Amino acid sequence: MDVARVEAVSLDLFGTLLDFSIERDETPLVKDLLEEAGVDRDAGEVLDAWVRASLAERGKTPFRTVRESLVVGARVVDEGFGLGIDPWGWALALEELWVSVPLRGDALEGLERLEASGLAWGVVTNLDACVLERVLEASGLSEWVKVGVCSEDARAYKPHPRPFWMLADRLGFKPGGFVHVGDAAGEDRAGARAAGFMGCRLVGEEGFVGAVDGVLG
Repeated sequence: MDVARVEAVSLDLFGTLLDFSIERDETPLVKDLLEEAGVDRDAGEVLDAWVRASLAERGKTPFRTVRESLVVGARVVDEGFGLGIDPWGWALALEELWVSVPLRGDALEGLERLEASGLAWGVVTNLDACVLERVLEASGLSEWVKVGVCSEDARAYKPHPRPFWMLADRLGFKPGGFVHVGDAAGEDRAGARAAGFMGCRLVGEEGFVGAVDGVLG
């Protein structure tokens, strides 16, 4: 990757700017929801089934929002495990969890370096528009993020290239001048490659600041 040719940067949200972990954050939530429903089931097993069923809905036509996918996925899990749960309640509870996820410890430092570089940047994420707005506000990122694209905007989910292309269009640059920073090889690296971006940095062990420094050279 020729850092001298970088014109703009796209950023993932969860796991990149926000300190998120499925194991740490979502499994305890499902455990609490099962206890509230009076159901004795392994939370990790139920969550895994819910995630798989919800992700399966995302690939169907016509497009389903994240919330719609979560509700259908919860219904599938409810029927499969015989839980007797409220699918809508589960979907809304998970959204509330996402809204509460804090910033990574190095998020603001990385954003400060990105701003100082003068490069255009924005956020691309698999969220519904109403939830993205709440997440940005609750985390304080609304003061930083001026351009963002969510899956509901693009009517497609990463790693589909459409969300990346939409962000490039909104920022006014061709995809070939972009580098993406994310945390997932499946969604972020594959999506950036499909969109024709010049590269992708995964936060990994170097953290967000390290990834940004790698983009800036």
